[in-house]
Amino acid sequence: MARDGTKTHERIREEALRLFVEQGVDGTTTRDIAAACGMSEGNLYRHFEGKEDLAWTLFRDNYAALGADLEQAIEEGGDPSTTLRRIVALLCRMFDAEPYRFRYLLLSQHDHLSRVTDGMPGPFGVLRAYFEARIATKDIAVEPAGLATALAIAPVIQVATAVVYEELPGPLSRWCDHITDATLRGLSL
Repeated sequence: MARDGTKTHERIREEALRLFVEQGVDGTTTRDIAAACGMSEGNLYRHFEGKEDLAWTLFRDNYAALGADLEQAIEEGGDPSTTLRRIVALLCRMFDAEPYRFRYLLLSQHDHLSRVTDGMPGPFGVLRAYFEARIATKDIAVEPAGLATALAIAPVIQVATAVVYEELPGPLSRWCDHITDATLRGLSL
């Protein structure tokens, strides 16, 4: 039976994501990742060019996937309040189900955001486009769209940070209604 390396590739991605969140990208070595996967560093290089390639690939792929998830939530329709409730609920569920993914994308402040271009799909672009459309139809009065996006995402990020540092008990979904209410107030909805 031929081995295609898919399971190994995914294991590397999972362990690297965990280590990047726990130790930071700079604080994690390829040796750390290889050890967590129970393999040699040489085997790791068969799957990724190096740590920076792996870190960027994880960020880029997960960033695009989160953007697609948000786009789907928006496409379900409804007024802005209903849509924002759905968006906040999605982000809370993500934090609870995939804490490393959430933390890597939305809590870790690293240089990957500087590599995001306007043409790359991602959560902030999706939300900004949504708010631009809602501002144009006068459904939302807060402008510009970048401010509306920041006001929509900030309560989720701040409460998630409080849960991570045990200032609030988890899961994040426990706080979903409070986060949504704060978001709606921030956007004057």
